[in-house]
Amino acid sequence: MSIKFYTIVFFFIGFKSMSQNPEWTCLPFTPNDEVTHLDEYKDQLIIGGYFKNIDGVQANGIVAWDGTQIINLSKGIRSKKGYPHVVANSLVFNNELYVVGYFDSAGDYPSKCIAKWDGNSWYNFNNGANNDIQHIIEYKNEIYVSGSFDSIGGISAKCIAKWDGNNWHALSQKIVTNSINRMHVYKDQLYFSGAIDSFDGKAASFLRWDGMNVDTVSYKVRRGNVMITWKDKLLIGTQNKIINNVIYRQFFEWDGVKCNLFSQQSMFTVSELIQNKGLLYCAGGVETSSKNSNVRYYDTTQKLWLPIGKGLNNGVASIFEFNKELYAAGSFKKKDSGICDFIAKLEYTTNLKHEKTTDITYQCYFQNQFLNIQSPNTEPYHIVVYNFNGQLLHSEIIYPTQEKYTINKPFDSNFMIVKITTIQQSRTVFLQKLINVY
Repeated sequence: MSIKFYTIVFFFIGFKSMSQNPEWTCLPFTPNDEVTHLDEYKDQLIIGGYFKNIDGVQANGIVAWDGTQIINLSKGIRSKKGYPHVVANSLVFNNELYVVGYFDSAGDYPSKCIAKWDGNSWYNFNNGANNDIQHIIEYKNEIYVSGSFDSIGGISAKCIAKWDGNNWHALSQKIVTNSINRMHVYKDQLYFSGAIDSFDGKAASFLRWDGMNVDTVSYKVRRGNVMITWKDKLLIGTQNKIINNVIYRQFFEWDGVKCNLFSQQSMFTVSELIQNKGLLYCAGGVETSSKNSNVRYYDTTQKLWLPIGKGLNNGVASIFEFNKELYAAGSFKKKDSGICDFIAKLEYTTNLKHEKTTDITYQCYFQNQFLNIQSPNTEPYHIVVYNFNGQLLHSEIIYPTQEKYTINKPFDSNFMIVKITTIQQSRTVFLQKLINVY
């Protein structure tokens, strides 16, 4: 029996009920204040923030969660009375957890804005920094930190410094800046950006370090605060740009030679960029037109950042993959019509999940951008594929000669709705949201 192809024209009504995004769900515990950072250490989720207790039990600024219970990291981090403590970022290096932010002590030890946890105890760093540290990263087997400090470990270092295992070192005294927000290693060089005004007497806002020298990359990137390597290019999220009284967030991509605009869209702030299941996500503050758009994914077909999930009704400071699931943390609250307090997990349909009708089971899944369908018999069926905006991507009647059939075209959209209807009985036997991982 040959496979036949038909051109089908039809109207689809009520797509809105099918096209809801995956949803955020609560975790079985509640911090008493904002969560600002998520990481993983020794197979546990590290949770850092402003909180002082979780479910009424003391927990100063940082804890671990093993999927079942909350585990305190000794006495956590603390600041002097009247000043909030906060974990801004962390790094796992040589099987130890390095934590940075704004605090005065870790465990029982004085530790100014940076500390190390070895799984049992805290250790400090030569008196630390004189102001907050916002980011920490490893580069060429040395630790680099950036933030709003003027000195660290007793040496003068303007907002960025490296730790060689014994001492702190400044990168350059020629950088004029109030803060360096983010660093990223790309093509064996360390890139950094933030509130940088100039370098070596010349206007500059985006710099890089090769281990020996600092030089200017581009002046297009103003106040960059997030970076990630995406499809072999360096992607940078930058400061707000106001166009016709609307706040836009610009993303630039750098290929090592030139810097081009990647996207420009109405978003208020961006605090994080990550990859998860082949998708690019950003998180940040309240989007200008909706309070439910604080985590977005990049749709490669439409070239737009689209909201995912609802209920994160305030700023999202961190998004992180733990045990193959996506977590979000921030200042969102139930009492403000949110779904959860300060931390949530994304629940969505994954490949190979199916809907069963009587004794006939159909399965659909993506593999390398191609859609595969497994049917229980040779009954012909009609398959249609939509993106989440209701746009028809594919329609075909299939006369299967074997259980598995692959649609002979790649799909670029990341999230899709797949519907299968049998021809003879006109029954819908599969209706599901799928994720296209590639």
